[in-house]
Amino acid sequence: MAFGLATVCVSQDLSQKISSRKVKKEFRKADVNPCDSFVSQAELNAYMGNTLTKVVKYDVSKDSLLDIDEFAPIVKIKKTRKNIKQLYPEYIHFVPATTMQEAIIFAKENFGTTLKLEGNLVAANFINQLLTNLNNKMQGTSILPREVVIKKSLYSRDLLAGAAGWENMTKSIYLGPYFVDEFKEAQKAGKSYDEVIQSYIKKSRNPRYSRFYTESLRRYAEYKVKAIYHEMGHANHHAYCKNAGNMGRLDELKKDRVMNTHFTQTFLNDVANNDVVKKFFGSNTYPLTSPAEFVAEVFAYKIMGKQIPKEVDELYDKYGGMPVPD
Repeated sequence: MAFGLATVCVSQDLSQKISSRKVKKEFRKADVNPCDSFVSQAELNAYMGNTLTKVVKYDVSKDSLLDIDEFAPIVKIKKTRKNIKQLYPEYIHFVPATTMQEAIIFAKENFGTTLKLEGNLVAANFINQLLTNLNNKMQGTSILPREVVIKKSLYSRDLLAGAAGWENMTKSIYLGPYFVDEFKEAQKAGKSYDEVIQSYIKKSRNPRYSRFYTESLRRYAEYKVKAIYHEMGHANHHAYCKNAGNMGRLDELKKDRVMNTHFTQTFLNDVANNDVVKKFFGSNTYPLTSPAEFVAEVFAYKIMGKQIPKEVDELYDKYGGMPVPD
């Protein structure tokens, strides 16, 4: 079992109620998984001086005691990991649409998703194919967006390097102008997105271009696929782990006035000296800024079939990443 760090806070009022048990009026720390349902009484006693025999229920996300049960035998932590349910068919067959209306109907009937892509058929087929692949990989258990919308103004904190963003409140994926440039070019030229990217790569093989430039284009083509899966990683993280909202970057948590930063602080300590994790992501340091970004990026790699090192997978599970079938 993987463990994270949570604080058991005994308030003065509650301490007085159990003063006969000699529970000290101070903060104590116990190892609990951010998404596990309980630890044993013995485990908590090891931290609390073997004095507490009553049940202490508390909300991990708020670090506060909720109530004391005089007679129950174990310490319960509010359940934070939700059950996985099948939401869609295990397999959906994708057929590229020939008209925008066909693409809109396909998304609505298969995913319950509304496409608002300014009539761009290339973008619609691209999104429908990725959502189909995601659904089939997850065997119908993945959260899928209510809407996919082109949004001309996105704040930098809402998107992945200027491309796309997930809005958990509306359950929507937003695509920035940068993301849809090639789709517009493809539509204008009567080509598919892949054909446009391959034309870039073909041009880059000209001796005037460096090998680095050619490789950059290949990564760029993969990047947009990963960007969508990354955002769906956020979606599934929020759906699967109730504490996902407390796992953002420190600057995000501060801006959103979220006081509970221990998940992120613990994560930063976890990866600070982990050479395996750093090597896996290479120059891509964005996933190392918070457990939320880490989980979303690893989820994307899993959907794309990339081999995940054991150390990376353990952290993914520790911080509430949704299981992905092999």
